[in-house]
Amino acid sequence: MMKREIDFIKFNPTQNMTILVKTNHPAEEYEHISSKIMSYDSVYAEQVGFIEKPIQQEAAAHLQMAGGEFCGNACMALAALIASEKGLKHNDSAEICLEVSGIDQ
Repeated sequence: MMKREIDFIKFNPTQNMTILVKTNHPAEEYEHISSKIMSYDSVYAEQVGFIEKPIQQEAAAHLQMAGGEFCGNACMALAALIASEKGLKHNDSAEICLEVSGIDQ
């Protein structure tokens, strides 16, 4: 079995452990990676999303859930990550547009 390094961040929005993977991997490996990383004997989480480059120019990122579903908690986690990377402070606000699997709006 091939070992690989996976760069991820674990979030806890609304008491729902969410992992966002920052490194690029082929989409056909998402399900395998997510099942391994979600397991109790690994990092443990309830869902895994993969951060991809967006197709639309106005979107800050594309969030692809391993199962192709929509996940509000993962969206909140990714928006918080982007806001943090942009240097937003506690009471600042910003509008962050995301492309997300499982929804076409």
